[in-house]
Amino acid sequence: MSKKVTPKKSVAKKPLLPVWAWGLLGLVVVLVAALVLLNQPAATGAPARLPAEITVQQAAQKQKEGAFILDVREPSEWNESHIAGATLIPLGQLSSRLKEVPKDKEVVVI
Repeated sequence: MSKKVTPKKSVAKKPLLPVWAWGLLGLVVVLVAALVLLNQPAATGAPARLPAEITVQQAAQKQKEGAFILDVREPSEWNESHIAGATLIPLGQLSSRLKEVPKDKEVVVI
C-alpha cells in the first residue's frame, strides 16, 4: 500500500521592508551617487566640497529664486511623482548629458 503525498502549502513570506521603504532607500542611494558624480575635483586639483542637504521647503524656495532642479531618478520613478519644472536626467545618463546642467545657476539634485 502506498502513502498519498499531499503537497505542502506555500506560506507567503512577509517582505523585509515595505515597498515604499525600498523606494526611499533607492532614492537615497541615487542622491548620494549623484552628489559624488557632481562633486568630482576640478582639473585644478581643488578638493570637492559636498553641498548641504536641504529640506523640501528650502528646495522649493531655491526653485522660486531660480535654482535648476535636477532629478536623477529613473523615468518610472519620475512618472510616479516629480517636481513641476524639474529636469529629468537619469543618473546612468548624467555623465553624457552634463552639458544640460547649467553652470551659472545653483543646482538642486533629487
